[in-house]
Order: sequence, then C-alpha cells, then structure tokens
Amino acid sequence: SPLQCRINSNILQFDIWPKPFVNAGPDRVLIKGDSIVLNAGAAAGSIYQWTPSGGLSDPLALRPRAAPQIPTTYQLNVVSAEGCTNQDQVMVQVINDIYIPTAFTPNNDGLNDAWRIPKLDPDWLPLVSIYDRAGQLVYEGSGPGISWDGKLRSVDMPAAVYTYLFRLRALNRVWKGTITLIR
Repeated sequence: SPLQCRINSNILQFDIWPKPFVNAGPDRVLIKGDSIVLNAGAAAGSIYQWTPSGGLSDPLALRPRAAPQIPTTYQLNVVSAEGCTNQDQVMVQVINDIYIPTAFTPNNDGLNDAWRIPKLDPDWLPLVSIYDRAGQLVYEGSGPGISWDGKLRSVDMPAAVYTYLFRLRALNRVWKGTITLIR
C-alpha cells in the first residue's frame, strides 16, 4: 500500500509521518536587472518545486537564482520521500534603484525622525558612513536596518549638511552625497 501522511477514521485522526521541513528564506530585495539566489532550506531527500517558475534559473532546485522583472511571491513546495507535502513563501521586491533620502528632521514628531535607506537586501552587505563638515565620523551602520537618529553618542547633532559614503559591498557599488539634518 502507498505511504500516507495521515490516517483518517470516523473516530480518530493520526499523523504518522511529519510534514517535511521547508523554509523559503527571508523576503528579498532585487535591483531590476540583477539577480539573487533564494536562500531556501528544506528536508533532505525531498522533491522541490517553486511556483511561479518565471524569473528562476531552475524551479526544481532548492536554491535557484531569481531575476524577476516585477515584485513576485515565490512558493516553495516540498514533497518528502513519504509523499508528505509542505510549503513556504518568499517575497522578492524589485526596485529600480536605491533610494537615498537627502534630508530628515529628528524632532520626534513621527515624520522623518531618522535617516534611513529603505529596501536593502542583507546579502548586498550594505554599509554607510556619515561625516560632519570637519570630517569626523558621526554614524556608521550596516545591514538592511541602516538608520541614523541624528545623534552622536546620544547627543543631538546640530542642524547642518553631512556627507555620506554608502556601499553595497557585495555588489561593489558606491554612492556619495549629502544629507541635510533639519531641526
């Protein structure tokens, strides 16, 4: 008889095989025209299939390269050796370019209180350094949650123009520019 994940009767219901482990990985961000590898994980010995298949190097691979042209939610379907199924999803946002704000107002009104670069993918290895007019480093941040509150060692920095150096180390891309801190 074929293996079953569940036995049903009119009295009891038993799970005799566990659902296979599946993790489609964290949501991702992609600059249009680039590609990324989906960092999925799943039970060994399983069969994998991504849907939709558009924009993927191999929809049957656990970690395909993805290059969608529009934001896409991919679902990873997994079938274990016992025939049990499970699935997980990952959202791939597609942006035209990195948006770097040119000003912010850290006055605790809930609007633009921090300088943030939105929609950064952690695999890009983002790093930003912000300097005052004298060239002193006033902020350094890395990862997708880069956010400067306008302070240096818990002290408010004055309203002024600051210079930033922003790098996506994994993509070997660099931006330089200025930020206006408005109080």
